[in-house]
Amino acid sequence: MPKPKKASSLPIKVPHPLNLNEAAQEVASYIGQGDTSIFEPVPTGFPTLDPLLGGSDDQTGGFYPEDLWLLAGAQGVGKTSLALQMAHNIGKEDILPIFVCYEHTPITLWERMICQVSGIVAGKGNKMDHSLLVKMADLRKAYQDMIESYRGDDFGQEKLIDELLKYLPQPQKVWAEFAKAASHVWLIKGDPLYTTPDALESYVKMAQDEGHKRIVLFVDYVQRIPVSPQYGRLLGTMERIEFSLRVLKGIAMTYLIPVVGVSAADAEGLRKGRIHLENMWGNATMQYEPDGALVLNRDIPKDGAERVRLSIEKSRRGQSEIEIWYPFYGSAYHFGFPGERVPDDKSWQNERVSLQPRKEGVGEFPVLLEEE
Repeated sequence: MPKPKKASSLPIKVPHPLNLNEAAQEVASYIGQGDTSIFEPVPTGFPTLDPLLGGSDDQTGGFYPEDLWLLAGAQGVGKTSLALQMAHNIGKEDILPIFVCYEHTPITLWERMICQVSGIVAGKGNKMDHSLLVKMADLRKAYQDMIESYRGDDFGQEKLIDELLKYLPQPQKVWAEFAKAASHVWLIKGDPLYTTPDALESYVKMAQDEGHKRIVLFVDYVQRIPVSPQYGRLLGTMERIEFSLRVLKGIAMTYLIPVVGVSAADAEGLRKGRIHLENMWGNATMQYEPDGALVLNRDIPKDGAERVRLSIEKSRRGQSEIEIWYPFYGSAYHFGFPGERVPDDKSWQNERVSLQPRKEGVGEFPVLLEEE
């Protein structure tokens, strides 16, 4: 790493400038260590989606290091479920997802992930066997039975798993799939007062100190990140959201990792029924700061399952204004595979205000003439 300039008066945390030779040396240091973490994207594990996220003939595609992605949509559409399923897929590849959630505890997320995995082993599309899906109620019933049977006994993690599997359909397959990521996913309860941007950064530092080279930070959700007073005053709601977005982008760039922020829609977007990037809760920074945005909307059910339309509404790495249909099994928090591209003539992208052709004379800059 290049040494800091001796006569530096830069503020704390402000990076020192690098000349071209020093920048080349940074690249060389990664290559010399055989570390490709800053060059390779992290696949989401959704085969129809990943090639569209900067994929190529020799690379799968996915979330690239130093990029900030938003995962947005209305309440209850499956934002947390999709992010959690991506985290599990990523963990199976020995990449560490750090999942910070301000809405649910790690216990709830753990339970949801078990439910999701049951969807993987239950089949795809028309061949999906709904009787094999594990629901939250199934887990809670199993807990109650175990409490009645083992009250007062020494009951540890291994015993819990052994007993829980007795209540699950296809227990060996479910646990084999779940275990692929069991030690490679961090679930963190986001405290509404104390899990500040500094705390989020500390989790990333902690992971790197433990030797993890490939990391993805998930934050669910962006608008809930608590921000300390800045410049002697509390920030307003829009200022706080803008500050949080810039911090997340800063973490992505400083630690050369992808960051995925789950985002809520504003009141106007909820009234319209269909959510787009322009409808995110926050100011214009919500549209310009992220490197990419995935937006979820409910669609007409198909084959006995809910259906969600996932839109790539922004991408600095690949294609955008593209939509994919996914079956969503809400009771199991599971998005089905592989996904189906939405034909252009059925796309909802043309209704976006930012993509509509501008009428002549509307929004144009005035021409200033020189005075004679």
